[in-house]
Amino acid sequence: ASLDDDAETRTGEPNATTGAVNWTAKDRILIVNTSNWSKWQYELVKGANSAIGEFEPAIGGTGEASSDDPNFGDLIAVYPVSAAYVENNKLSFKINQNWYPEDDPATTDKDEAAEWKKWLEDRGIKSWTKDTQFSFKENDIKVSYKCTPTTTGKDVNSANFKFRQLGAWCKFEFDFSTDETYSREQLLRIAVSTVDGTTNFTGTAEVDLTTDPNNPTLTSSGDGKEIDWTFNSGSNMNIQITRSLMLYPGELSNQRLKIVAETTLHTFTFYATPKQALKAGTVFHFPISLGFQSFGEDEEAAKNSKDLAYTVTDKAQIPFYYYGGTNCYLTMNGQPVTVKCTPYKTDAYYHHTKTDAPDAPAPTWAKVIWYETAMGEPSINNSGNSAAITDNKFTVTVPAGKYGNALVGIYESETSDTPLWSYHIWAPEDDPTLAVDPTNPKAMKLYENTYSGVYTVMPMNLGATKVGIYSGTAKTPADVASAGLWYQWGRKDPLGRLNSWTTTTARAVDVAANAVPDISAYTNSTSFFSNNNDGANNLLNLATLLTEVGYIKEGESQLNVTEIDGKSVDRFMIEKTIANPTKHVNEGGACNQRWTGQLNNYLWGNPKGNEYPRISQTYKSIFDPCPEGYRVPPKDLFINFTFSLPAGATDKTNGWNIDFQDYGSNWSSSIIKTYKGYNFYIKGSRDADGNFPTGDDVRTDFYSMTGLRGTSGSISIWACYIGMWNSVQSSMLRADETTVINPNEAPVSHGFAIRCVKEPNTK
Repeated sequence: ASLDDDAETRTGEPNATTGAVNWTAKDRILIVNTSNWSKWQYELVKGANSAIGEFEPAIGGTGEASSDDPNFGDLIAVYPVSAAYVENNKLSFKINQNWYPEDDPATTDKDEAAEWKKWLEDRGIKSWTKDTQFSFKENDIKVSYKCTPTTTGKDVNSANFKFRQLGAWCKFEFDFSTDETYSREQLLRIAVSTVDGTTNFTGTAEVDLTTDPNNPTLTSSGDGKEIDWTFNSGSNMNIQITRSLMLYPGELSNQRLKIVAETTLHTFTFYATPKQALKAGTVFHFPISLGFQSFGEDEEAAKNSKDLAYTVTDKAQIPFYYYGGTNCYLTMNGQPVTVKCTPYKTDAYYHHTKTDAPDAPAPTWAKVIWYETAMGEPSINNSGNSAAITDNKFTVTVPAGKYGNALVGIYESETSDTPLWSYHIWAPEDDPTLAVDPTNPKAMKLYENTYSGVYTVMPMNLGATKVGIYSGTAKTPADVASAGLWYQWGRKDPLGRLNSWTTTTARAVDVAANAVPDISAYTNSTSFFSNNNDGANNLLNLATLLTEVGYIKEGESQLNVTEIDGKSVDRFMIEKTIANPTKHVNEGGACNQRWTGQLNNYLWGNPKGNEYPRISQTYKSIFDPCPEGYRVPPKDLFINFTFSLPAGATDKTNGWNIDFQDYGSNWSSSIIKTYKGYNFYIKGSRDADGNFPTGDDVRTDFYSMTGLRGTSGSISIWACYIGMWNSVQSSMLRADETTVINPNEAPVSHGFAIRCVKEPNTK
């Protein structure tokens, strides 16, 4: 099957230079016998990324296509397979079709929706989502010319299909990047219609194959008058973004289009009139920017304007309150710390706006939620484990000569069980903020080999009490106290830490609970951070929570709606975790392994998402767990820890940029298990032959084994694993006895350690 030489189609994005459009992996076509309307599915097996593809019967399909016409004139091919209907001796298409329409609140005919779902499942389509290229919001429809064999004889396998595109490919190009406020937002939804609302340009339309088999055409412009597309995840508006739709051609000329763009905080409605007919097989660009004439909220004036115009309205926002300026307080040598808990209101991106919040619940009481038993119980205002708050501040004092971690919460009253906010009190034995000094292994380290800048990095993990040191020929293993605390990505509160690299029970550091919210059974428990014994119950089950409030249907794992009672699902879950700072969120396979229920790149201040942004493009969010003056590291902090294997290399150690010269000859698992971590090069690199770097400027940093808390909250691979979060959702450093990968994809519901970096422009 080949694409037309002179027609631009949308199997994939065209090459910028040649304009060629190619088949992509797993593409499927439907072969239809127009004599008896039999149909067969064929899948691409050869020719991905080229204009000519070889297809074979799809696995689980109905076998090979057959024909009674020796020239195969009664066979026709359709792409994509799931856009076509063959029924009642006719061929029809449905474009811009939502995934399972019974999931759409606007669907009223549930029986019809169920039939559509079965129709898709009969074709092996069970896992595609609304935002994929297979949803026909980002795809085209093509029907082949009359089929002719490439060899003589009745050989269906030699059939050569050439395709003609029937839809008009429309690219809506949004550019809000020039406005500092709007560019912070995300595009969540677009809807396209005409102002009069009577013109058909989408939905289902029949294909005429009888008048001219070499020129298939549409007999109508569809039966739909509006396209409404809510995205699975928002798109950042700080760069130009494109959302493409297929429209049936012919009827939109001189029609005033109405394009609704819903962002995080606003609803924009753009009005524009196409200056040319939307022809089949063509591509149309609709640049949409703030350069249009703005009519504020005057919709009538905008729709009646002869020029490009738009309106913008604010979306009602439920205020989000936070308390104070930092979530972690570092204390050394028993020095008391003053916790500031002034109520503030943030924006939709969780910046430290420090906007006064007179309507926020006022904190009047502070309580110790938990503390490590080895450290001893901290006192609040020198009056025990709870005390009144005065002028939005209170002091916390750790017992002298003791080291460890604690969590303190603030409450509306002395009898409240649910905290308004909570603060991590970190009392390490080694000072993690010593100035950079290459001669001192316990000083902060300078990481210069990154894409985004130079970073000053703490020498220990957040919540650790000692610096992990690789001591060379002495071969002394690191102390478990250097492992640090576990965090689920995007959360501000720690969820325990390793107690031992050798035992198989109670692998979390012992803690004592004072007023753990909603968990009276944990009072004085020493293991509620462990998945052993009673710790298994200290969970928030995401699927259960979202089912209870209607986000997810009973027995299903996908989101049913994106909002309930005015709150997005991620906002709902964030509030749950703030009220339950000791609980691990068990996502249970729901929502793509996100404890937030949906994508939110802003939780740790990285709106660029899965990129390598400059530090100026990120910020310290209100959920950042690091102490004041420090933040969660960028995605590229660990890039010097690996390098590519030379061609033909079989020794995997050549790909690991670690110093194991003094570990001894027994390479592999003995290193990380015996010495409890790896000594990574942060400056200098082994060469392609595996030789170690030399010189006075070679530097290393030791990373201790951290173990992890899995999706279910269980503690595992504690004796052979390093897992470190960065600010990018689902991206982390992974290192064990067989693999070192950075960045590595991981569920955000996992609990990993954090290595804090110094904020820019701080002394």
